[in-house]
Amino acid sequence: MTDALTSPAGISGADDPAIRALSAAMPVIRRRQRMGWLWVILILVVSIVVGVLLIMAGGDALGYGIGVLITGPILSLWPAESARKAIEREVLPTVCQTFGLTYAKDANGIFQTIPRVFIPFGGRRSCDDTLSGQLAGQWFRLAEVKTETGGKNSQTLFRGVVITLHSRGRPPEFLMASHKETKGFLFFKGNVRVEGMQNIDTVSGPDGVQYGIWTPEGATTDAALLRPVAKRIADLAPEVLHKSALYSIYSANGEWHIALRHDKDLFKVGGLRASEAEIMADIRSASADLGQVFRLIEGVLKAEEGLI
Repeated sequence: MTDALTSPAGISGADDPAIRALSAAMPVIRRRQRMGWLWVILILVVSIVVGVLLIMAGGDALGYGIGVLITGPILSLWPAESARKAIEREVLPTVCQTFGLTYAKDANGIFQTIPRVFIPFGGRRSCDDTLSGQLAGQWFRLAEVKTETGGKNSQTLFRGVVITLHSRGRPPEFLMASHKETKGFLFFKGNVRVEGMQNIDTVSGPDGVQYGIWTPEGATTDAALLRPVAKRIADLAPEVLHKSALYSIYSANGEWHIALRHDKDLFKVGGLRASEAEIMADIRSASADLGQVFRLIEGVLKAEEGLI
């Protein structure tokens, strides 16, 4: 599955499933692009005509006319973004289906299925894209999420990828998270809440990041059992992720929950001016990023052999 989203060397054209999927979607993509451009042009023309007429009228209308001329170009960004998202909805489900994965957009119900212990939930949450399937014989689901403090001056708490992965057994419950995220400052609590948990050990990755190993208060899990697993994951993360960074991992009830910081939109595809080659390049870029994530998942499954 790690190689499923990238074409083997020597495969091109009709032999490439990604190209076949994109070719099938191109007529709809072109239609979406044309409609997007029509809306952009319409908004700009109307704003220019109305703005000029108001300015020519003078008096109190002058200020309104200037406001319309400023607002028009800003409003024209809306159909452009809508067209891009429509293109994603056309391309990504088809491409994912080609590779045996299921794709969904705007699955905000995802936050009802992931534990609160390993990422900050904040007051505002959103989910952009999700995909699910089988990897190394285990079911997984990957979701692009963003959490914010909410309110007037909302700040981003977490942006990245959250993965739910079925374990091959039932590893003990524990949390592995960067000390930077679990430690608060003065009266402020850390982004990763560890109330009711005990810090039993610490491991360092090759990039210098220190991760605390936490278990439920009163649990008798031996730190010597968890340390090699946590260390192996911490060592593996910088090697395979590159563009992403390991944020935290939580094991409970036969599932792994993995959080990766990723500031880029993983599945951003196309746009109003995107050519077929550019859309394919976006798909290839997403495939490369996913390949890195999949290698980490495989590494977690390999590491858990010491726990089951």
